[in-house]
Amino acid sequence: MKNKSFLFAMLIITVICMILDATIVSATSVVFAIVGGTYTDQMQIFRRGLSSQMEKLVWRYGKWAKLTDIIDVAKYRRAGTYAGAMTLPTPKNLIHIVKDFEREGGIYMDVPVLVPLTAKGRVGLAPLRGHEEKRKILTKKVAINQVRHAVEIQDNKMSKQVLKKPQVQMALMERGKNDLQDWFSRRMAMFPYQAILGGYSNNLTDPTYGIGYTPKSHPNSYVAGHGRVSFSNLFNAAYETAMANALATLTDVPDKHFSLAKIKNMVYLANFHKLTPLLIDGKLLYIIFIPPALAWQLKQDPEYLTYLKDAGVRGNDNIIFTGVMEGTFIEGAMLLVDDTMPAARISGDDSYDSSWGTVNYGLDTYMANPRDTFNKKCAIICGAGAVTGGYGSELGFESETADYSQFLGDAADQISGFERCDIIDDDNYFGNGAGAFYENNSSLVYWFYAEDSLTEI
Repeated sequence: MKNKSFLFAMLIITVICMILDATIVSATSVVFAIVGGTYTDQMQIFRRGLSSQMEKLVWRYGKWAKLTDIIDVAKYRRAGTYAGAMTLPTPKNLIHIVKDFEREGGIYMDVPVLVPLTAKGRVGLAPLRGHEEKRKILTKKVAINQVRHAVEIQDNKMSKQVLKKPQVQMALMERGKNDLQDWFSRRMAMFPYQAILGGYSNNLTDPTYGIGYTPKSHPNSYVAGHGRVSFSNLFNAAYETAMANALATLTDVPDKHFSLAKIKNMVYLANFHKLTPLLIDGKLLYIIFIPPALAWQLKQDPEYLTYLKDAGVRGNDNIIFTGVMEGTFIEGAMLLVDDTMPAARISGDDSYDSSWGTVNYGLDTYMANPRDTFNKKCAIICGAGAVTGGYGSELGFESETADYSQFLGDAADQISGFERCDIIDDDNYFGNGAGAFYENNSSLVYWFYAEDSLTEI
């Protein structure tokens, strides 16, 4: 009996101690041991019921990803089919790739451009001796620089240990080749825009690790309601200031909006600047890139709507009903609508950065925010050879392990560069000074005002 009383008393004391312990613990912060590294048992994927299916975030791919075949990757297209769904005929000579870097080495290269003979010649018995025409050689230029990126696969083996679902473990711990291919595909899809608008892809103009180039605005620049930006064959601060002043005239009024009349202007100016059209579906056409905001403005244009009514097919396939503007032929050009086209910013505009130059083309955060929503938007018309791409090495992959294979990482790198196809008179054949700009006969840029949000909903 005494033993039972003793045991009962001990039980009561134990319960009281447990209650006191619980009270003390509830009044203090509780510290849990977190097991793992990158992936821990405190993450949402462990606190909630977890599906065995692993999804990928939908992403926007620029149209140049479709038009550049070097590193195009298909795996992520199924996650976000924005650009991957485009099945238009692909022009084969929109970008000229110079691969001589592989053989010749170096980071700069000149592409000779032979000027056609232009003298009037001699007729009849007029002597030729002493009237020979000298050959003139101009140059296109291209440079290259390394682009690298890496992905952490595993920071330590405990990250792998805490993953409960085998399917999720396989997805999160798979090697990074596909992720890096996807990243390079999106990064390089922006290089042609950077080259056309600012002269160079931004791996060449990086202020710290570039090759000493600074952005230079397009010599064939037009601003709606203003006209051509005055250019005196010199890429200098005065031209950048003139470009900024012209862009400052853009306001939300109809004559500064995109319309069918502006498309006619662009095609006319393409002929004026001697752009060479591309053969697409048996037709010689230019390509006009526009962002969705300009496409929306065009759909509000009464003249454009009349075109669609009078010349379009009857029935449900008419563009008025389908709304599909992508790939349509109009006024000697094919329209491509690209969600990732950069906008322009000048001093006083939101997110303007003076370290980028007098005029900013796009944002430094374009990988995380591919859609530029600012209101100074451009349409770009391209002919053959609008961009020269230098190619020093193919996309290469490396892996790294550390701490006795606790850490795993994959990296990729490529040596490349893109430049606008400006033709330069390095030897002063035309008297404007050695190294002077001669012409750009492959693209032009037309600037408009367009809000990226609807004001009436």
